[in-house]
Amino acid sequence: MGFSTQQHRSELAAEIVQSFRFRWCDQLVGHLNSLATPNPGPFLERLAADLAEEERWSSRIKPMDMGSPLLLPECSFSASGGHKSLWRHARSYGDEANIEGAAKALREFERAYLRKQEHYQWIDDRNLIFGRNGARHADAPFPRGWKFSYRLPDGFHYDIMHLERRNFSLTDIGGSLHTTVANGHINIDPHGYVRG
Repeated sequence: MGFSTQQHRSELAAEIVQSFRFRWCDQLVGHLNSLATPNPGPFLERLAADLAEEERWSSRIKPMDMGSPLLLPECSFSASGGHKSLWRHARSYGDEANIEGAAKALREFERAYLRKQEHYQWIDDRNLIFGRNGARHADAPFPRGWKFSYRLPDGFHYDIMHLERRNFSLTDIGGSLHTTVANGHINIDPHGYVRG
């Protein structure tokens, strides 16, 4: 949670939200003056409501293990229709309906993209398998070891390969295109950084 009226605050938030749940407390700022009065109630009530919403988000939306679809790299996982909005739904705040919408988006995404292939795997619209059970290596620098306030296991990444062992291409977080040969794979972390 952050308090700011600075002009360039969105740049700061853009850095934080890549790894952590973050929200601006704009409604709280309007009640700051009540802290200097005999009745700080308006500020405390608003703070309690925001904290309660964050607690609900944490218990219903926040990833609890490496199987959460929120850990998939948004820039590289090809999802169609409303499924593309999964990550946006999970970042939304300020209304209880956002949590319900995010919970629904998580359930629908899982139904569409978690498929039985030897064991359950995330498979996108291009038939790319995002395997999460490979050997761990190449630890991410801080804060990339976190996503949606979930601490990623050291060295965690996805081993991506085509379901039919074909060559494929994918785009990383920086917009670079990476291409494999047939039977090849690409290692990518939850933020979309390709690992060697």
